[in-house]
Amino acid sequence: MSSVTEPSLPLPPRSRHPRRLLLWVAAGVVVLLCLSLLTALGVARHLQPMVRSRLLQVFHERFHSPVSIDDLQVHYNGAIQVDGRGLRVQSVLNGVPGDPAHPMLRVQEFHFHMGLLAALSQSPRIHHLRIRGVQMDLPAVSAVAAQHTVESGPTVDLEYAEVDDAHIRFASSAPDRAPFLFDLPHLALRGVSRSKPIRFHAVVDNGTPLGITETDGVIGPWNFDDPRQTPIEGQFHFRDKDLSSVRGLHGRLSLDGQYSGSVGSLHAEGTTDDPAFALDVSSHPVDLRTRFNVTLQPAQSTVTVQRLEGSFGKTAFLCSGDAVKDSAAQSFRWDFQLDAPAARVEDALALGTRTAPPLLRGALVVHGRFGMSAGPDSVSRKLSSTQTPFAISGAVLNTPELQRTFDGLAERAQGDPKDATANRAAHVSANVQGRFTLQHAAMRFSAVHVIAPGSHSDLHGSYSLDGTQFDFDGVVSTEAQLSHMTTGIKRVLLKPFNHLLGHSRTNGQGATLPVHIHGAGHNAHVDARVAGLWMKAPGTQ
Repeated sequence: MSSVTEPSLPLPPRSRHPRRLLLWVAAGVVVLLCLSLLTALGVARHLQPMVRSRLLQVFHERFHSPVSIDDLQVHYNGAIQVDGRGLRVQSVLNGVPGDPAHPMLRVQEFHFHMGLLAALSQSPRIHHLRIRGVQMDLPAVSAVAAQHTVESGPTVDLEYAEVDDAHIRFASSAPDRAPFLFDLPHLALRGVSRSKPIRFHAVVDNGTPLGITETDGVIGPWNFDDPRQTPIEGQFHFRDKDLSSVRGLHGRLSLDGQYSGSVGSLHAEGTTDDPAFALDVSSHPVDLRTRFNVTLQPAQSTVTVQRLEGSFGKTAFLCSGDAVKDSAAQSFRWDFQLDAPAARVEDALALGTRTAPPLLRGALVVHGRFGMSAGPDSVSRKLSSTQTPFAISGAVLNTPELQRTFDGLAERAQGDPKDATANRAAHVSANVQGRFTLQHAAMRFSAVHVIAPGSHSDLHGSYSLDGTQFDFDGVVSTEAQLSHMTTGIKRVLLKPFNHLLGHSRTNGQGATLPVHIHGAGHNAHVDARVAGLWMKAPGTQ
């Protein structure tokens, strides 16, 4: 058996110059890269003045103000990359440019990219703009004398913009008021257009006491003639904010609400909740809840509270008033009306005084004007009120021992000293009305009238909110004469003094005793003046 051998095919000739081919390929790549680089440099060189001119034109047409850019770099690598620094929009008042050293708008740096065709378009669209370091100073009055019409020339629209480290300052129309300041650590804008509203999400630092707040809403179209007239609406919220940044306050505040209006006049309404609100003067936490309607007017440095309804414990109250940012103290001073037609005195004492449990219980009515000065002092020391009327009905002492003493005094004042013991004295209450002045965490009382079974008292004195001291002077008029308020030998010894003490105004036959009530906390001492001598009141020895 024979084998057949297939004829072999000849191999192609081997190249004698493989390295030369590789060199040609490499050279071609280098040439292409150089051409691309030259093209990019050429495009960038021609686009840079065009982009600068376009940006300056757009800002000038929108703000009707001189515009400048310190540095603008344009790079091309298939898309146009623009990096700018030192953008300034000068303020204009009544057609006269303001100080160039204090522009209306300053931008530290900005970055964006867009396609070549978009750059050549009459209305280019930028997909993503990044801005850092913005300072906007809005004047207290309109920036121009007359309104301008919207030009139909070139526009620039943005799909998305991110702004970091922005600050907005509202100049005040009053020389004694500090400007409103808003710090925005972060701001995101979507659909930025000259003629349409813009959706935004912002992180706002309100400073003391609220701190960081998050808000979502819609702003615009932007009013370039008077930015304060730009419409805006949205919602805001924050959770569990520590109130200790305000001296004299404690608690964890949560807030939700919504707002609408314009940048220069914003109306807001919402609710707050603080389950552990307390003043440093008492340190007794209460569950404080409020519902509010306020108007913010930055150009007047004013917050107007149309209505604030609040409640804690079994107490409800209503406030209205104004807060003005003081230029000297750089903080707010408050003036507000407080109405509490159905409060509880134990709730008010728990919130505002250190004594625990509160000294009194009863139904409280308060109507008065209060103020809070600006400055670094604690809230309790800055609060003030002058000659504020109040009334307490069904007042009882909150400590059993003191109440038993009060019950015994009532029996003696009615001429029943045998029933003044702890086991036999009837449980009584009093009605109190008067006026107080609050200043520097202390209350001074004037014309206080106390009506109790068997007696009528007229008192005046002071009470410190920290509970370290109370001190009252006045007179007590009783139904019974002095000798009828006690038994045994004391009754006989006091009988000669009945005539010297005069008659009470209650029934013309009792006694009128000068009294001094003093002590601290729940330790009360009642002294009566008899025949020129001070002694313990009957039943309090």
